[in-house]
Amino acid sequence: MELDKATKDEINDRIARGHTYADISREMGLDWWEVRNVAKQSWQGAKTRVTRRLKKLATERDPEKRKDLIAEIDGYVDYLYAGGKALGQTIDRIEKVING
Repeated sequence: MELDKATKDEINDRIARGHTYADISREMGLDWWEVRNVAKQSWQGAKTRVTRRLKKLATERDPEKRKDLIAEIDGYVDYLYAGGKALGQTIDRIEKVING
């Protein structure tokens, strides 16, 4: 089943806010695989990929492969940082509304 643009946007918005595929599929009444196939990288997925690449980096001897692993890790860390920064800004706005 092909999902409409609004549904895809909602899935990716929730992913950006740190929701899991399981939560999204349950709350939106979608199959887990539909959510996974549409969703951009989740925070948990990025964390897992960073962990795996760091472990591989520790044992990799080929300098070119090490460079590639470092570049991948850097990209995932940038993604996590941007998401965390956006989340922090959202929390700041909420605190301002609550505190007046």
